[in-house]
Amino acid sequence: MINLKPSIYMFLLLITYFPLLVHSNLSKDYLLLNGSEQLISYGMDTTFNWWAITSPYDNQYRLYINGEDDGVFTKFAELTFSPNGDNWAYFAYDNTQLYLITLDTIMLLPGNKHGTILFSSDSKVLVYSYYFNDEEFIHHNDKIIRTYYRTGKLYLSPDGANLAFQIKRLDKYFLYVNGKEFNSFEKLIIFGFWHTGELIYAAGTEQYIELYKGNKIISNAYVSIRNPLININGTVAAFIATDFSGDSYIIIISDDYYEPIVSKRYNIIESIALHPEAPLIAAKVKDWVNYLILYNSIEFYAGREVNQPLFTYDGSAMYYIYCELSCFLVKNGEKFRLHNNNIINTVIALKPNSQTYAYTTNSNIVMAYLDSNELISGMMVDETSQPRYNWRTGQYEALGRINNRLYLLTITPDS
Repeated sequence: MINLKPSIYMFLLLITYFPLLVHSNLSKDYLLLNGSEQLISYGMDTTFNWWAITSPYDNQYRLYINGEDDGVFTKFAELTFSPNGDNWAYFAYDNTQLYLITLDTIMLLPGNKHGTILFSSDSKVLVYSYYFNDEEFIHHNDKIIRTYYRTGKLYLSPDGANLAFQIKRLDKYFLYVNGKEFNSFEKLIIFGFWHTGELIYAAGTEQYIELYKGNKIISNAYVSIRNPLININGTVAAFIATDFSGDSYIIIISDDYYEPIVSKRYNIIESIALHPEAPLIAAKVKDWVNYLILYNSIEFYAGREVNQPLFTYDGSAMYYIYCELSCFLVKNGEKFRLHNNNIINTVIALKPNSQTYAYTTNSNIVMAYLDSNELISGMMVDETSQPRYNWRTGQYEALGRINNRLYLLTITPDS
């Protein structure tokens, strides 16, 4: 008589300690490009769009946006999607001729080099620039701003009415708002526009720096300000400040509070993330040995290895991954042990109010359950993009390539 108890015991042990990888009807894969042309590059934005560049002939390239053939050119640059995903724009070269191409227009530009493309937060205003020799021409609404020596980014107010940038001449930075010189400083860091139309920026000398809203100083003097953040609606800003004692802390600016919110002091503050709407931050800080994740004033233990804390797209969940002997995902303070310890440095997608998350390996997209050992896998491919959670379709998505064929890999959470 065969004794089945050891075999049953071993099976139970295996399913307890090792996740069960299955390919179920929750996973569906779609062919996007059939491989008739060489696939050069591809990617997705954070909403619902995808793009790919192929090469039909030598030194000729074709751009696909959401499956639509957008034409053949010798070079593409600065493909930019609007915040709501409904609009896009990019530069294209046909040999030496430069074009600006949008969802519904093709515009021949007089410049010989492309510049920058930027959409306003409400996705209604498009700003673009190009260069003719060393002079930059910035098109903002019905105005053309001509400038030299611009450094850094362009900044638009949420409604697109106001535009700011900086230029550097000699040892000073000059602040420009709507094409007019606003002020000059030895140090200048632009955050972006407040919802009222005032510009938030930090400026000062080599010895100190202060925060401004328009012309008004709204902070103490600091030795340094870094990681400047402002949300898309211009209602919350945050940054890391270091004072003259060498201590660092986080400052949050919001109309909900009469004065800036100041965190406790830390030896090291490595990074911060900003909630999309509320005056909330998540920060990666460190004492002398271990990391902590700061959620406004609440501290969560994060061991000796932790990734950057993030918020879900709607701000309902703050999450991060940390590892010691095992790795854990912490979501709004609740800790879940992970089955794959290699994903701490991998981008994960997280559906709010769900017991699932997703990540990509070199060969597929995987959805994992936080409360069980089950893993759901997509089809096997040669390489994948980073994953995203598409709240419009309610599914995790990634792009996958097999030779020159491109696929959309999807998994729909059932919880």
